[in-house]
Amino acid sequence: MDELHVIVLPGGGYHRHAPHEGEPVAEWLRALGHAASVFAYPVLTRHPAPLDAVRAEVRRVRESGARRVALLGFSAGGHAAGMAAYTAGAPEERVDAVVLSYAVVSMLLPTHKGSRVNLLGAKAPGRRGGPPHSISS
Repeated sequence: MDELHVIVLPGGGYHRHAPHEGEPVAEWLRALGHAASVFAYPVLTRHPAPLDAVRAEVRRVRESGARRVALLGFSAGGHAAGMAAYTAGAPEERVDAVVLSYAVVSMLLPTHKGSRVNLLGAKAPGRRGGPPHSISS
């Protein structure tokens, strides 16, 4: 396996995986000479399942020979990539680089309501343990 392997995490609001943010991106990275794969992390499931799955994929890629592993995530995939990079578990689950493309960076913003509900549930607490911000439709 190549020295660097980039794992692509497509967006989709933790509801689905956006096709245009998956294999076309991995193909582009491979054309640049990098090993790359698309990881379909779990959706429509609660935290920490997606984070645990990304960590396991990083571990799997390392075990198959990659010396360096990077995550490239879009939207909710960017959130998953950021969580995996920031809250690294065991050494073999740590990433060497991360690129967050228009990532979900706050579960409190109205624009990320779908990701919040899909990942944390409709009754997830907001700031200081209170209810989420009122979000108009």
